[in-house]
Amino acid sequence: QRVPRVTGMEMLWEALRFQNPADGSWQVWVVASVPAGRLHAARGADSWGYEARARLATRHADGIRFDSASNLAVTADRLPDEAGLPVRTFTVARPGPLPITLVVSDGARPGTGAWAQDTVAVPRILPMPTVSDIAVAQSDGGTWTRDGESFLRVSPDHVTDAAGQIHVYFEAYGVRRTADYEVEVRLT
Repeated sequence: QRVPRVTGMEMLWEALRFQNPADGSWQVWVVASVPAGRLHAARGADSWGYEARARLATRHADGIRFDSASNLAVTADRLPDEAGLPVRTFTVARPGPLPITLVVSDGARPGTGAWAQDTVAVPRILPMPTVSDIAVAQSDGGTWTRDGESFLRVSPDHVTDAAGQIHVYFEAYGVRRTADYEVEVRLT
């Protein structure tokens, strides 16, 4: 979802839902991206620094939970203005509506940022094969992981790399180990 500028910044964001089969709860990842050109770039002797911070408030049956994260990127060259700097955080939720408020700010300029409010529908698993949300990354080798084996730089930008490649991660639920399935995957 695209959020209009609020106090000088714009952002893209999305919620990604993945089930924890052990207890039926869900990890709800909230992933945001802000354009580097909207962040204050701190210039060092031979580097540039950018920082995006996220704060997530979620309303659960037992009260409001707060989670936060930041992404500090240090690069040799100044980032292009349109380059997205992702920041992500998550909460654990039960099936049902999950009201959220997301605030993303510039780590170098307090009070500069954007916010979004929405209600994320956390699904119930049906007794048939179901697919999680799809995490999209321009490249692998990032810090986001669900399985400890696939590490991606997940971002809501959904942009391919220079070679036109994209990496995706999703999970399938309700699949029996002893059953045969015919699977077709099409990404459009």
